[in-house]
Amino acid sequence: MSIWASTVTVGRDVFGSEAPDGVIGYAEGWSNHYPDRVVEKPACVDLAEIPAWCVPGHRDDYSDTATGTWVRMSVNVWNDQYGRPMCATGATVNLDPEAARALGKALIEWADSEHVEPTEDAP
Repeated sequence: MSIWASTVTVGRDVFGSEAPDGVIGYAEGWSNHYPDRVVEKPACVDLAEIPAWCVPGHRDDYSDTATGTWVRMSVNVWNDQYGRPMCATGATVNLDPEAARALGKALIEWADSEHVEPTEDAP
């Protein structure tokens, strides 16, 4: 049994939700092109945390808000393996609060910056 409790999924989840495809995989060997929803597959980023009662020494702590000092982040890419849609984990890392804050800050700064899209007449 896992000690991790999933909290957030951004993008297409393992159940094939119709969530917006705002997350797409990276096509290996294609670093020379602008991301394309036709070439890259839908993907998702999942977060999971450890409830307090699963942290060693806190077995009797039934707080609904306290968690362990790590958050797990998984990046998954959609595929049709085994004849059914599923996400195959691409990478999973654990972040402490300082690393999570640094990542969150960098993502917010990027999201709030000016963005441009390819034009129709682009080659």
